[in-house]
Amino acid sequence: MAELSMDLKKLETVRGAFEILKYLHRQPNHMADGDDIMDDLDLSTRRFDKAKRRLVTRSYIQMSDDYIYELTYKGVESAEELIAFDKANGGGETGIQRQLAVVVPRNFVYGQTSTLKVGIEPSSEFTDTANIVVHVDLTHATLGDFNEIAQLTSDALVLETTITPDAYDKARIKVEVYQMQGGANQKVGGMYVDVLVMEDGNTGDSFAYMADLIFEG
Repeated sequence: MAELSMDLKKLETVRGAFEILKYLHRQPNHMADGDDIMDDLDLSTRRFDKAKRRLVTRSYIQMSDDYIYELTYKGVESAEELIAFDKANGGGETGIQRQLAVVVPRNFVYGQTSTLKVGIEPSSEFTDTANIVVHVDLTHATLGDFNEIAQLTSDALVLETTITPDAYDKARIKVEVYQMQGGANQKVGGMYVDVLVMEDGNTGDSFAYMADLIFEG
């Protein structure tokens, strides 16, 4: 049976610490907002504060001025060790993994409408049809017409709408995906991205931000 390194064993008693490391590893650029971490992992403020203090002190994560936490090099290696440990011991996330993509221009131009695409990659393992909810929440921007309920098969799914930024330095796009089961919605993953807003100029080529989703088989 695989064992954790001594460094991680010292962290094992800090509730929520392992979950935060693995959560950040799944996010684009291995970073996320503190409130999103607490919401998605269902951590209380007290538990999150205790865990993140230990993680920062031991150089697993670092925080920027805008309350964004990201994995350090040590944090990335440790998260990968935890994921491998879970798999070796029969634990970890189960289900069918598919990638979520949010496709937008590299920059926005204030007042100019751009295309926003949300896609889920194809998967031959996905043999059934699932009803899903793709919720898109914008900060400092306006969303065009968007039907967030869709059917997912083994084929790729692409949902398209528009986004118009407001007069701020950046716009945030948060996407959360839910699988509808027995009248309840089970969150299977999500992500958020911040896109720079310019006063004028060119929006640049489209860029895809990626994150993992875990669906029930």
